[in-house]
Amino acid sequence: MAAKPRKEETMKENYTIYKFTFSDGKIYVGQTSQSIEERWKNGEGYRGQDVYVPIILEGWHNIQKEILHTGLTEEQANKLEKFYIKKFNSVEKGYNKNYGIGNSKSNTNLGKIPLRLISDNITEQQKIECINYILQKLNGQQGNLLKIMWFFIINDNKNLILKKEFITKSLNICIDKYYDARKKLIDLKWLEMNIDNGTLNICYNNILKEIQKTATVE
Repeated sequence: MAAKPRKEETMKENYTIYKFTFSDGKIYVGQTSQSIEERWKNGEGYRGQDVYVPIILEGWHNIQKEILHTGLTEEQANKLEKFYIKKFNSVEKGYNKNYGIGNSKSNTNLGKIPLRLISDNITEQQKIECINYILQKLNGQQGNLLKIMWFFIINDNKNLILKKEFITKSLNICIDKYYDARKKLIDLKWLEMNIDNGTLNICYNNILKEIQKTATVE
């Protein structure tokens, strides 16, 4: 009777650790057990993740891509992903949303995480519909519109007081461009000003109504 293979012999060594570097110097570190081509899909493999919009804004072919390690077990990949995210500080100064929890697909997927919204009581699926609509609607528009809108989307479940100084510093845009983009987003009825505390909230219900109206016209 043949001996059973040892545990380490059955472990698949097909994991890869990779790194994206954007023009602003920000980093994204990921891991995958798929082929790189299948995982990346020219940027479309990140649809639904927070890093998807920076990819759109940058342009897939403008992002510097590096393969850091290949031929890893899942355990090795988990450890190295966490190591490199900390090394490059890509949570605080990059596009990773956490320090790695074992699979690149588990990075803040908007369809999976629980959401606590500031403005409207909507479902996770409705929020995803809004996000997809915003991306489509602002495709090719002034980059700051998408930057600011996405900034609110990814921060609305943290209940932050998003003051303009914090936003402009985080997005590296001047105050005039911030005001210009903010006015356009308020005119679209996608954002609304809270007069009491000077913050802006996302009007998801307004966006949903716009989606429904568009679908009816089509």
